[in-house]
Order: sequence, then C-alpha cells, then structure tokens
Amino acid sequence: MTPGRTGELSYLHWHGDVSTPPVVLLQPVNTAAAVWDQVAPLLGGRASYAIDYRGHGQSTATGPYLPSDYADDAIAMMDAAGIGVAHLVGGSIGGAVSVEMAMRCRGRIASISLFGAAVHLGYSTDIVDTMLAGIRAHGVEQWFAMHAHEIVGSASVDGVPARLAELAGGRPLEKVA
Repeated sequence: MTPGRTGELSYLHWHGDVSTPPVVLLQPVNTAAAVWDQVAPLLGGRASYAIDYRGHGQSTATGPYLPSDYADDAIAMMDAAGIGVAHLVGGSIGGAVSVEMAMRCRGRIASISLFGAAVHLGYSTDIVDTMLAGIRAHGVEQWFAMHAHEIVGSASVDGVPARLAELAGGRPLEKVA
C-alpha cells in the first residue's frame, strides 16, 4: 500500500530484471491489478507493477473516478516504488490513463502498448443506459459473468472471462453503475 491523493493505493509487484525499465500494467475499469496475474510472469523476466486504481481492488474507494484520477494513482505508485522510467501496458480505460500519464510525465514513459483501448468510448447514451440497466437488474458479478466473454473476446486464455467476472463482481454497484 502507498498513500495516494485521495486514500491508500494497493499495487502488485512482480520482481524481475532491474537493468531495464519496468512495465506498469494499467487494468481495464471495474477490475483490479490481479487481472495481470497471468500476464506479468510472461514478460521475459522484466520487473512489473500493477496498480489498483482508487475504488478498485484493495485501494480506498474515494472518488473522483476519471482517467486523469487513475493516472494520479499510477504516478503515485511509480513514485512510491522508485520507478523513474517505465513502459506502460494498458487495456480498455488503461489507454486513457496511459495518455494522461504521458502528457504529465514526459521523460518517464519509455513506451505505451495498448489493447482494447480507446481515449473516447463513443457509445450512444442509449447503449450506456441499457448496459447500466442490465448491471442494476442482474448485479455486477452476474452481469460481468454474462458478458465477460464478449469483453475479452473469443481468443482469450481459458479462465480469463471468469476471472474478469470475479474481479469486477467484487465492486459495489454504486461504483460501477
């Protein structure tokens, strides 16, 4: 745990080669740093870190909850861990978080690799309202269990949709919807 601007921040650290910049893993929204448990060991022995954004995982649930706020959290983690320069890897909202970090931390970001990421979602209000109504009707964990395979895609590793549902399902409804 490390202090953040709005509360305690939790993060995971996978030890590795310290002669090269580490990887900072930025998770999709409504998950937690643990979403990277199967990825970090595959990074060729590179040191890796993953932050639980505020209101996610074990971090304090105190808003606001925008990509710029999550960037504050990731930068606070980098500072606490003594990370001078890092490679960023982000999924979903991790893309917007990466862009925020790059704008603020010139010289500290060695590279950015993104997947399933967008700076602007572009969903209509009707689509978002339908999704939120589904989350409220079924509950967070059940909604993610129903839709996780669509979110991660058919080529995902076995168990990933279930893990996504598990990580997202632990979040309170008022933080998700």
